[in-house]
Amino acid sequence: MPPNKKLKLTYGQAACAYFAVEPTPENRKLCIEKLSMYKDSTLVYTDDPEDALVMSNVKVNCRPLTYKKYLPDALAADYDHDETNAATVAAATTTTIVKDTNEQLSNKTLSNAAFLELMNTVFLPVDPGNDELYTKSNLSFTNIMEKLKRYVPEEIKSPQVLGTWCKNKRANLMTTPSQVVVSDTPGLKKERKRILYMLNENYHEIVADNIQQYISNYSKELQTFRSNGYTVIGYIRKSRPRAKEAEDNRVRLLHLMAQRLRERSHVEKIFVSPQSNSKETLTERDMSRPNIMNKVTGVDGTMQDLVKYVRSQTKICMVVLDYAGLSTDEEDIKKFLCKLIKGLFSEYSSIKKLVVDLIPTTSKVTIYDTTTLLSDPTNLNVFNCRSATVKRSL
Repeated sequence: MPPNKKLKLTYGQAACAYFAVEPTPENRKLCIEKLSMYKDSTLVYTDDPEDALVMSNVKVNCRPLTYKKYLPDALAADYDHDETNAATVAAATTTTIVKDTNEQLSNKTLSNAAFLELMNTVFLPVDPGNDELYTKSNLSFTNIMEKLKRYVPEEIKSPQVLGTWCKNKRANLMTTPSQVVVSDTPGLKKERKRILYMLNENYHEIVADNIQQYISNYSKELQTFRSNGYTVIGYIRKSRPRAKEAEDNRVRLLHLMAQRLRERSHVEKIFVSPQSNSKETLTERDMSRPNIMNKVTGVDGTMQDLVKYVRSQTKICMVVLDYAGLSTDEEDIKKFLCKLIKGLFSEYSSIKKLVVDLIPTTSKVTIYDTTTLLSDPTNLNVFNCRSATVKRSL
């Protein structure tokens, strides 16, 4: 999802969109009251915030990554703070605490991936079209570090280091050109600033908390799959060595990758291709069992074992580490996820869900329903996206 769509609407605005009325304060109150009549339900979205739907709270709580909640209007700076705010917050089923401005706030240092996600949510390079959530601002890295100082990773010690970090991590704000201006920072004559759209500061804490809770929500989503009869399995792949390398080092990295699958996804089985490139045909990998597999412990076999296992099951959720961790060949992925019948790929295999773990790089996972993924050939374009080596052992 483009970053400017992540927080495009508040709950009240979404309620008005759902009932197709103008989002005036009066209409928001009426629409929120209408929604409150749907007992034990709330307004959520799956992909685009403009496509709101009413879903039961039980289902939302079981699948928090699929059904995403809106931010409450009650925190917006220019929203009319009257008695309807409590209803708005309750309807949004989002809990937050707006602290007194004089109260000392504790630090909530984030991981690098989580902090990048926060940066990409709080500071947008393009106008999201919602003045209640975002304000156009001219900001330096000194300003940005001050705004998010509670969440900055420990290794980022100064605005200069933050600037370098954003460049290396390809933060979205770096796509906006900077200009040298007279500095308003004590001790600096000039500094570089960017025109950015900054999320209302009242929302910073709730967004940071949501990012930190992501792993827990992911676990809930997978548990729901298991309750619905899915077997959750993992697949890891490591490319063929380009030069001579220590075999023990390759084994160590494969063990780390397997450990990540167990820790984050609690997979029931793990299958390994210890020496296969991302373009190699999936079903032809490990045709001859690699000798290195004798040293890889705690796994359930190679790709050939995975293929046999998939054929014996009916509902599988498969987790991979990064898109290239499966394959970068779109057509081969299609063949792998389908059954060949009379020369046509017309029936889907038992892999019904595909999870791509991107947590080390984006602090997110992407969950695909394979029927939807294969319904449009362009959906598979995301797999052909490898621009640099990804450390899947993190």
